[in-house]
Amino acid sequence: MNEIAHDALAGRVGPVLRDGATIGGLVDLERREVAMRVLSDPEIHRLEMQQIFGRAWMGIAHIGEIPSSGDFVLRHMGEDRVIVTRTPEGEIAVLLNVCSHRGFEVCQADQGNATSFKCPYHGWAFDSCGKLLGAPLDKEFYGDWDKSQYGLRRARVAVRDGIIYATFDTSDATLDDWLGSAGWYLDLCGNDKRVPLGPPTRFYVNANWKTFMDTAAGDDYHPVTLHRGVAEMGLVNLPGSPGNRSTLASMNNVLATNDQGNNTLAFAEGFPHIKSFDVNSEDFLAFKNRVVVTSVFPQTVVWGLIAKTLPNGTSYTTGTLTQIVPNGPDSYIFSTQYLIDRDAPEEAFELERAQTAGNIIALDDFEANASQQRCSSGGIGQQQPMRYFAQGERLKRKDWPGPGAVFAAPLKDDGQWYFWRRWFQLMTDDLRQA
Repeated sequence: MNEIAHDALAGRVGPVLRDGATIGGLVDLERREVAMRVLSDPEIHRLEMQQIFGRAWMGIAHIGEIPSSGDFVLRHMGEDRVIVTRTPEGEIAVLLNVCSHRGFEVCQADQGNATSFKCPYHGWAFDSCGKLLGAPLDKEFYGDWDKSQYGLRRARVAVRDGIIYATFDTSDATLDDWLGSAGWYLDLCGNDKRVPLGPPTRFYVNANWKTFMDTAAGDDYHPVTLHRGVAEMGLVNLPGSPGNRSTLASMNNVLATNDQGNNTLAFAEGFPHIKSFDVNSEDFLAFKNRVVVTSVFPQTVVWGLIAKTLPNGTSYTTGTLTQIVPNGPDSYIFSTQYLIDRDAPEEAFELERAQTAGNIIALDDFEANASQQRCSSGGIGQQQPMRYFAQGERLKRKDWPGPGAVFAAPLKDDGQWYFWRRWFQLMTDDLRQA
């Protein structure tokens, strides 16, 4: 059988749900199947907030959004809202947007500049490091109290290639630990040399967060059918579209995945103007000038180094930072931010702001996700397994310079299965023994 089915995860049971079902009973490691119930069960969703999002490193903002002292933006870590801000010392702080007094949001604005945050409920005020500065009538109310005990909860922070990552995990696990081999690919993106085009664009989708991240984990199969309309518009060239004789193999996409559930799709040079390549060519698997998109488990997707040229011949590159934010068991927020070289000409900024093809493709994905969600909500439909049994062939290390478990086209279900295997591992971990 395959190497993933027979590993240390086999035999895990995990939490027992109210009706007696277990997480272990919903995932078949040997057959590579996952019951659709995991997309719609509110009890499973609440467990995810603790087992996964309470421990995860998540990419939540770009350093270009908070260049100066006092700059801040509001973002999400799972379902928790956080303040991402620049302290007077120039450090980046990520603060839980929950007053330590009575649980009110201390910040209401999506972005701005402030040296402190004052809770509208009772007036407790905090500095940009989360330290409690004071409260109205505090001597009368609290006497001689130790304010140092009542600051905002602060996440651990790390920056990788211009992207700000944060976690509320209190263990010694680092961002490098969480990323594994995916860090090598993220460093290729060049997003530290870019700036955001503007604030994130947000879509509210009636589907579970995992439906999108499942696709982002390396589903190279769905575009042939789901995105055919975009191909017929002439925006991309896909196998099966009119006049196209290419195959999934000749599209020359490569997948690099790892046990941490992180997946990189490396598209051949020239993406997104997809063309067919000669599978027998000596340089078929050439790594140079590939465009990479990495999904960082559980909710971050990072694109990098998409090369573009203006009509006058000026070249520039772009990237994106996307968060898939859980919004209950049957809803997520697709929050995406476009990045561009900070020294690109103004014409490039104007052109990028007018782009629509990416959003059209995303709308296809949203429709598919919503359909999966509807199917997972029925009493019988939630028993239906999602199947990931198509397995690709691993590349030999000499064929590829990057780390991880690497698969060449035609890409199959491997990236998605690594995503689900990581989900299963975290969901069945016993945190009492962690």
